[in-house]
Amino acid sequence: KEAEEAAPAGLQLPAETTVLTVPPEPEAPPAPAEAEERLLEVLGEYEKRGEHFELGCCIYPTAPFVTAEKLTEAVGKLEAADADTLIPVVEFSYPPKRAMVIRDGMLQFGDLRYIDSRSQDLEKEYHDVGQFYCFRTEAFRQNKKLMLGKILPYVVSEMEVQDIDNESDWQIAEIKYQAMTDRDGKMQ
Repeated sequence: KEAEEAAPAGLQLPAETTVLTVPPEPEAPPAPAEAEERLLEVLGEYEKRGEHFELGCCIYPTAPFVTAEKLTEAVGKLEAADADTLIPVVEFSYPPKRAMVIRDGMLQFGDLRYIDSRSQDLEKEYHDVGQFYCFRTEAFRQNKKLMLGKILPYVVSEMEVQDIDNESDWQIAEIKYQAMTDRDGKMQ
């Protein structure tokens, strides 16, 4: 497939910035390992052309809550930090340590060590939101993984995140999007 160079609408980038958009596969977005392979291929193609980049950013096409402001802020944070990668994360709405599982039709605590713990007393835990990844290209080439090395968190609100796996997920994303946009349809 052909890749094309085009900046996302409204994204303010320095003149020396190159944006490469790779058309997504017609089915679901690639798994992390596939995306990392494609990123390494793209960087390799630029290397062959004699073009080198200090920073890269992979934006997933299924991330409706990504804004130009968010990307600009994220890149600025990575540039100012001693980190290899910046990853948007969101706090779990309920501590995973208190998770339950269904085994043989019966409900069980996943980890009995936390059966008497109060959710507010447990350490906050976060998960990747799958919107975008900003990274230092040299560290990425060495690690070959975006989630290795020194990772800077970019904490976002639950209102800005929705994993879309089914129709009800899509409906929730639409509700969140409507709540986040003004009357002119612009993200607030």
